[in-house]
Amino acid sequence: MIGHVISGRLVRTFALGLPLFFLAGCAAEMRCGDSDSLSLAEEIIEENLEKAVWYREISDQITGSTVRGATTLTRNAELRSSTCRATYAFEYRGKSHESEFEYEIHFLEDEDDFELSLDIDTVKSKVMAAALFER
Repeated sequence: MIGHVISGRLVRTFALGLPLFFLAGCAAEMRCGDSDSLSLAEEIIEENLEKAVWYREISDQITGSTVRGATTLTRNAELRSSTCRATYAFEYRGKSHESEFEYEIHFLEDEDDFELSLDIDTVKSKVMAAALFER
């Protein structure tokens, strides 16, 4: 496990293919579509795409990336967690692309913080496919 801080948030990333976990504060009223959770999901995606050499080679041709349209799939009040779905939208060479992905929010028991986890491979696959087929 590797840990580092991004914008005051503790980040835990796990080895290849496993979900990524990020911690953030102010979770008392957090919902799937809150700007904090959407911003954090976008930050997770962007940071992890930047780690890929192939992405760095095409990143100047990707514009308008954003996470939007979050919906709550399930909510467990007892465990203080939610499963969410959102869309990562971007343009590659002027053509719009979208990738739906799911993420989970877990509220920490003793703190007013939350943990957000997602599988980055879903989004990476869509971005890579756009780059391969739009050449």
